[in-house]
Formats: sequence, C-alpha cells, structure tokens
Amino acid sequence: MWAKPTAGLSNLGRSSMLNRNRFAIRAVLALSLLAPACDSSPPAKAEQALVASANPHADIVWYGKNYTWRREARISHDPIVEEPIDGTAESPTAPQTPEDLAEALRPILLLNGQEYILAEPDVATATAILAGFVAPQTQPRRPPDPAMPSASSDQIESRTSAQIIGGDGRLYLSTLRVNYPFSTNAHYQLLNGSWCTATIIGPHTAATAAHCVMSTSGYYFGDVFGGNACNGPQDCTAYACNNHVCGAGFAPAFDSASPSTPYGTFVPTGVSVPSGWVGGNYSYDYAMLTFSTTFPGWIGTYDTSTGTQEMAGYPQDKDAGHEMWYKSGTVTATTSTRRQHNLDTMHGDSGAALFWTDTSTGNYYLTGINSTENHSCFFWSCSYWNEASRWNSTTYAFFSAGGTWP
Repeated sequence: MWAKPTAGLSNLGRSSMLNRNRFAIRAVLALSLLAPACDSSPPAKAEQALVASANPHADIVWYGKNYTWRREARISHDPIVEEPIDGTAESPTAPQTPEDLAEALRPILLLNGQEYILAEPDVATATAILAGFVAPQTQPRRPPDPAMPSASSDQIESRTSAQIIGGDGRLYLSTLRVNYPFSTNAHYQLLNGSWCTATIIGPHTAATAAHCVMSTSGYYFGDVFGGNACNGPQDCTAYACNNHVCGAGFAPAFDSASPSTPYGTFVPTGVSVPSGWVGGNYSYDYAMLTFSTTFPGWIGTYDTSTGTQEMAGYPQDKDAGHEMWYKSGTVTATTSTRRQHNLDTMHGDSGAALFWTDTSTGNYYLTGINSTENHSCFFWSCSYWNEASRWNSTTYAFFSAGGTWP
C-alpha cells in the first residue's frame, strides 16, 4: 500500500490494517454479562462520586479525588481520522523523572461538558514506578449464567474477506458474543458517527484507546460524555432516559443481528485520558470510561506478552462495524509502553482488549489496549504490524488514580 520509503505510525480511530495470522477459536460457553439499560439504582459508590457547587466551573471531588476545573470541554463533531505521526514518534520514550511521569499520568476528566484535571500529580507513585514497581494482577469476575441459550462452536461463522496483508484469519462471533469473556467487549458509538471498541475491566470501569475520545490537540470526538442512549447505538433520541441527554452508546455484545443489544446500552458518566496523550504521545494511548451502573462481569489485567493473545472488536469492513469479530495471534515485540502483535485488526478495533488466558485457572486478562497500525518501508519493500498500548505499571497507575478501579 505504501510504495515509497517511509516510516510512520497512524492511529486507528477505527483501528488498524490487517496482518496475517492463523488461529483456532475456542467455543467459550462460559457465563455472560447481564446489566440493565438505564440503571435507575446506581450503587452507593457512584452516588458519592461527585461533590461540586452549583458553579459548573468550580473544582470537584470525583470518587474521593480532588480535581481542578480547567475549561469547558472542546468538542469536535468531525469523525475520528487517522493522524500520521512522524517516524521519530514510533517508539515514544517514557519520562525519566518522577515529576515528568507524574504529570504525564495525571488524569484529564471530561464530565458534564466540563474538563477537569487531577489537582496534584502523584509523584510518589511515579517514583515507585521508576524504581521498579510491578503492577499487581487484577482479578476478573465471571457474571451469572446467560438468560438466553448459550452459543456453541458451530454458531461461529467465518467470512473471510479479501487479503489486505496476507491472509485474513478473523472469525465472526455470531451469537457466541453473548458469552463471557466476549460479553465484556462493547461497541462504543459516538454521535459524530465514529465508533471504537471498549472492554469492561471493573464493576464501573471500561478501557478504550485515548484516540477514540480525544484528538492529539485536545478536542473530544463527539458527545463522549452524553447521557443514556437506551435504544442502541444507531437509535439515539434526545432525553432517552433518566433525564440524561442522549449521547455516546456503550453496548456490550452489540451486533446488528437480533438481539442487537442483549445487555442494554449505557453512557459513561466520566471519560478520562492521561495528560501525556495531549500532543500525540502514543505511550499514553489509553482512556478510562466510568459508569454509574454496576457491571456484573469483567476481565482482569496482567502485564504479559506470552502465549496466545486474543481480541474481539468491531471492524469497519464487517457490516460497517456492526458485528463482533474474533482474532488471535502472538505478541511479536514489546517495548516499555507498547506491544507489537500480529492479530488481524481493522478500523473499529481500536480500544479493544488484547487479552490472554491463564490456562491453569481459565481466567482472562487484558494485556494491552489496541491502538495502532505501524510499518516501515525501504523503497517498495514494507513490513507491517499492529500495536497495543501495553498494560503495565503506568497504565495501572493511571486507571487506579481515577478512584473507581480496581
């Protein structure tokens, strides 16, 4: 596709190009995610989330953390686009001092149309990270049995598309999407027409890519803070429920096939990105979505590059991103902030969890957050790979700073 000597990195607001891999999918007949749309009884923890005055420009307390008001949120209604980065940014270097790292990990919070920032950078945690702190493994939770019949392996439908980079090894999850762990994957639809994939990693928390919600210049894509969109990502009318303005739709196990939204559609109450993302440092291409509802199931987190790595997302070339497709492969290289992998991903898979299965326990763990396609070329000879933001001590520190996780 690239015919001249180049080296670059392009974000995938709908994720990345296809790479070749071969794999076999397991028929996961585990438990599925159940959560009502428009939860009218948020948990006590969520009820205590926000303490603020009537002044929308006042500082706030968000889940026990002090946040300083910065400005009214800057919203772009343009679709998410690829933003090529110069080759020098292919392997971003993490800050080397505790103060710089603490500032880069400082959460920027979008809430009710306002932008806030954590009042004080956490220098103590940054110091521990640079001293060798290892992120603890967080544990998953399997949700209750599905209300609908479980899917079986013969319901997995393979529809191979044209070869873009080698062979296309993806599989359509069909009704298997309702089963855990695939039920923790959600179609995250923005009102500007763009979408990404997000993954539930805690009772109130989901992970996605930073470039799915904010441009490198600090503008948010669409109404990411929205309200509740109870009729699915494609049917969003004003004041859908709970007196919230209809906004971005977060639909676990969404598919164009019936049932389209088997577990309902939700909207995050808060969206956070690390300060280091502003300016386009892909070391920080991850974002946290916070919900007032309580999800009954999620996958854990773990820093590992070993074994088979898996992913489920919403690629744009499959029913315009309205179907969940599975892929698996391996991590081919790891840096301090990135995992290069050979899973077949496409625009729309951005934000999806790269996950690993502990075969001794059967537990599933997020090991990365799908981010970009990357390549290097010498004249007409190019090599391509996909990348995920590595789950490690820095990502752990950012997500735990929000107050709702783990």
